This record gives sequence, structure tokens and C-alpha cells, in this order.
Amino acid sequence: MQKLKILFWITIGLIIILPGISVKALSLGGVNVNVVTSGDGLYTDSYENGRYVYKGTNPNNYIDLGGDMWRIVAIESNGTIKLVKDNFITEMAFDKAGTRTSGYCAQGDAIAEGCNAWSATSTFSNGSFSGEVSSASQLNAYLNGTYYNSLNATVKNYIMTYDWGIGAIASETPTLEEEINNENSIKWTGYVALISHSDYMRSNSNTSCNIDKNSYDNYQVCRTTNWLYETGKFYWTLSPYAYYTEDLWVICGAGTISSYSANNVYNVRPAIHITPEIELTGTGTEKDPYRVKNQIENPTPEVTDENTPAEVVNVPATAKSNPYVILLTGFALIVIAIVTILIVTKVKKQKIINKG
Repeated sequence: MQKLKILFWITIGLIIILPGISVKALSLGGVNVNVVTSGDGLYTDSYENGRYVYKGTNPNNYIDLGGDMWRIVAIESNGTIKLVKDNFITEMAFDKAGTRTSGYCAQGDAIAEGCNAWSATSTFSNGSFSGEVSSASQLNAYLNGTYYNSLNATVKNYIMTYDWGIGAIASETPTLEEEINNENSIKWTGYVALISHSDYMRSNSNTSCNIDKNSYDNYQVCRTTNWLYETGKFYWTLSPYAYYTEDLWVICGAGTISSYSANNVYNVRPAIHITPEIELTGTGTEKDPYRVKNQIENPTPEVTDENTPAEVVNVPATAKSNPYVILLTGFALIVIAIVTILIVTKVKKQKIINKG
């Protein structure tokens, strides 16, 4: 009888505990994706509530949009899905020297070496420098003009405007949380941009690699656990280097992330946000990428202005119960039912013996 009671209470404990750990997968376009805590995969973002980010050497985050291969960077807290192109599309300067020569872009060395402000804005502040930015950077204008208009209708169907963080990042920022706050201190709303400095840092599954920036000692280790690293390739990020009007953070060929002038020519890897109102198939591997099952009609019109707004649908990705946990819960319920029957039967037999 004592053993049955122990088994009974263990089962009750499982019934209580299991629901609390049942959220182990995220529904991404109808496909359940396990949320992990180590290795390659989709992680809960430690810095923004409700956000999920892909980390590791080569996670299963490939997605094919109309024949173009992209990779999922994150699932934002409002459900929109952040993507980055799987390959580089061109090499070009972030901003040519002498292109923007007024306001913020007339300060420091911006006229001689290009201006690091991503977009036009009434006031752009970076350290001791502040002022109006009259026009978009060369790279911004290209991505939201020529490049965007060259995309096929299938890809355009899903792209949404998003509020991108374009604030400056200092090399001595003590925490990644503070860095993210600095990025988000200035926003730009648009279709196509680049990954930010924090995107690169957050994509590393090695937690010791989340803070080091300019010339860290363990870059040879850190580059092995970051899928955004491309061997031998330099490419632009969206993030200006703090206290300078001409420098931006660049992902380097050795695996470090360092600052370089805007007029340098580096690889370009576009980033976009797509609607969560999609139905996906596939497993996310390179050979079996996610693909959109249903197609949206009425493609997005051509962009004629970099700040042209589009409707943002705030439909959060939904957390779903892990099927294995559901099976365990069902098993526990069966066990508790059997134990209850055995106890009742034992009690009845005991009563009969006592009567005899």
C-alpha cells in the first residue's frame, strides 16, 4: 500500500510540473520549431521579451522565398520574421565621400570619408556630433530603390516595413543589453536594411562571445559558433561607430567585428522583415529549406520613397506544446488512473479480510 501511495504522489507531481514545461516549441508558419538552450537552433532572446533568435554554427534557418535563399535571423516580439540574404548581392560603399555635406554629415571626417548615418532624419546624434541628415546613405538608397524593385513579386508580397535600430555603438559598451538600447535609440522605418551589430553578437551560441567587439582575443573560437560569419569576407552592418561621423561596424574576414570608414567598398547582405501570416513547409535545412505554402495575391507596389510606409500586421508567433510532453502527460494520467484502481481494489480486499 505504501509503495502505491508513493507512486500515486509522484504521478500527481508530474501532472503539476509537466504543464509548466510544455512550451518547448514555437509555431513558425505552422511548423513547430524546438526552442533550445545549447548548440545550434532557435533560442529565447535573453534581451528582448517575446523575441527568438537563431544561434550556432549552422542552424536550420534556411527559407526559400520565390527561389531566393534567405536565412532567419530572429522572430521579433510582434511576430514578424527577420531574414538576411544567404549570399552577398554586391560590393559597394556605404556612402561615398563628399556625397552628403551638410548638417551631421558635415562634421568630423564625414565629408572626406563618407557619412555613417543610414537615413534622412531631422536630428541624428552620435557622441558630441548632432545635426540634420538631409538624405539617405548611398547603400540605403540602393537597397530600397534598385534592389527592392528588382525582387520578384513573390518576395515583395511578404516584405513589411519595420522600425530598424540605427543608433551608434561604442567599442567600450559594457553589456549587450546596453548596446541594444543604444541601437534602438534612433529608428528608421523602411523595407530593406542590414543586420545590426547586436544581431551579429546575438547569433553566437557561445555566451562568452556576446560582448567582445573590436579586437577580441578569442575571435578564432567565436567565429566557429556564429552562422553569420563568412570566411574571409568583409560585409557591412547597419550600426555606426560611436563618436565618429564616418565609421561603421563591419564584420571582418577573420571573424572580428571592427570599424571602417563609410567610403570603403565591402560586401552587402540585405536584411528584411516578412509577415508572420504565412504557412510554411520544410525543415529549415539547406537541402530542405522552409518554403511558403500559400501565396499572397496583390504584390507590394514599387517603392519610390525610402520612407514609404506599409501596413504592419502584429500577429505574434504562437508557442505550442511539445508533442512529446503531451504524450508524457497522457501517460501520467493513465498511470494515475491505474494506481487509483489498484488502491481502491486493495482497500476493498482489506475490508473483506477484516470482515472475515
